[in-house]
Amino acid sequence: MVVSFSANAAQEMSPVDFGARLEPPAGRVIHGWGQISGFWNWDDPVAEKDVDDLDAYLKAVAPHQPAMISFYVAPVEEQVGRFLNKYRAFVKSRGFFIAQVGLYFMDEFLHRRVAEGEADGYLQELLRGLQDAGNPVLLRVGYEFNNHWTPYDPVLYGRAYKRVVDLIKQTKASNIATVWHAEPAGFPDRDYHDWYPGDDQVDWWGLSLFHQEHMSDPNTVAFLEEAYRRRKPVLLAECSPWFHGTESAPLRAPDSLEEASGWYQELFGITKRYPHVKAVSVIVVDWTRWNTKWSQIPGGLPNVRFELWPSLDNK
Repeated sequence: MVVSFSANAAQEMSPVDFGARLEPPAGRVIHGWGQISGFWNWDDPVAEKDVDDLDAYLKAVAPHQPAMISFYVAPVEEQVGRFLNKYRAFVKSRGFFIAQVGLYFMDEFLHRRVAEGEADGYLQELLRGLQDAGNPVLLRVGYEFNNHWTPYDPVLYGRAYKRVVDLIKQTKASNIATVWHAEPAGFPDRDYHDWYPGDDQVDWWGLSLFHQEHMSDPNTVAFLEEAYRRRKPVLLAECSPWFHGTESAPLRAPDSLEEASGWYQELFGITKRYPHVKAVSVIVVDWTRWNTKWSQIPGGLPNVRFELWPSLDNK
């Protein structure tokens, strides 16, 4: 059955429940915040204010606290142990929340190791640690697989994804659901189907939304419509208000309250038009402190914390 999601028709659609692992009930959408960065695992000074970003967000949106918090980890010895130690302490101090975990293996060597099972030991350690911590986990396996800056080979990616799914089954980690997470910037010249591991391997579909034009792009619409046809709930996993700037500084934060409000209104409008979008995570952080690590981006990354627009939460 082909479903059309024209604006009017979609708004009239009833809430849905596909029965996927960790899917919230029909009509409910998980509110999430990001991000506790990958630098956090290393006690890198760049990550010292990650928790400050979170606490500032909690204060700004109170009493509507996010139910989901995002993290990042790679299946290598130096990361898994460090991440789990910090994650366990975080869970103990913060209590119940849904963890959105970006599992990445971007360099070609690690990519192949995961696909061929050579990283199984680290993956098993990670999965058991996430299971033992107790909180639900949406695990984004090789997130943004079709982005232009990721080296994920489609064949190796499919094998790696299935490897992770097999290990989840082996460890009987019932609190972990898998997310197949695409990036709309790659849609025009990279067919996301080439990376699809199969309906039986995927619990959720996922999507990043940074630039506003991607929210209504026909390729994004097609992706969301297909997720519905395949009965997959959708996680909007990484969403942050980035705008196009100048040639010397191509990325910028919103220039005004109206611009910021318009971005958020369009983002959350998606949850009204598409009832199978079941979770949204907004990255409300001061990206600028990461510019020493992202020096390849001219002009650096912007600050998108709510403190720039203190009345935004009232819009």
